[in-house]
Amino acid sequence: MNIKKLLVIIQCWDLHQHRLLWTQTAKTKKLGNRSLHFGFIAVAPDGNKLVTLSHKVERKIAIWDAKTGLQQGSLGIPGDWVMSAQFVDNHVMVLVSESKESTFLCRINIETKQMLDTTQIHLEDLRSVSIAENGQTVLAAFNCSLQSINIASKTVEDTYNGCVRFYVCALSHDGRYAIAGDSSGGVHLLARA
Repeated sequence: MNIKKLLVIIQCWDLHQHRLLWTQTAKTKKLGNRSLHFGFIAVAPDGNKLVTLSHKVERKIAIWDAKTGLQQGSLGIPGDWVMSAQFVDNHVMVLVSESKESTFLCRINIETKQMLDTTQIHLEDLRSVSIAENGQTVLAAFNCSLQSINIASKTVEDTYNGCVRFYVCALSHDGRYAIAGDSSGGVHLLARA
């Protein structure tokens, strides 16, 4: 196994005072052709917590104090990587993680560092996911389809089938409007009645 060290950096800036608050650096491992890195950053609405993929341990997220830059803990997640994460409030976040075999929809309490619930969903060739800011809906782009999934009931609410592959998608705050880009350069704007 080829193990290399990489320097990983995360910085927190105060945009009102135009100054750097803190910098976090760490040496991390590269395992074969994969490296452990921060991967994503989700910020709590009150700005006090950050969540990233762990740069030290596979299949974990790291929870950070945004004011000090100190890591406050970590939590194991299903899957190998995080596709998207969104805070629902200052304590709970929705996270979509994936492995080669499956996709997982999780609700996590960041304060207690507990997985509230996890659902395994099967989406072949998942390309992009977007979580509505209200934490109620996930939009998944895969193959030639878009699916709107209700987070509470874990059920598919709507499906839109196109004739080309979707590569990127986004949802409005309330989950009523979706936009998706396809492989031919087309843009699809969708709205719920």
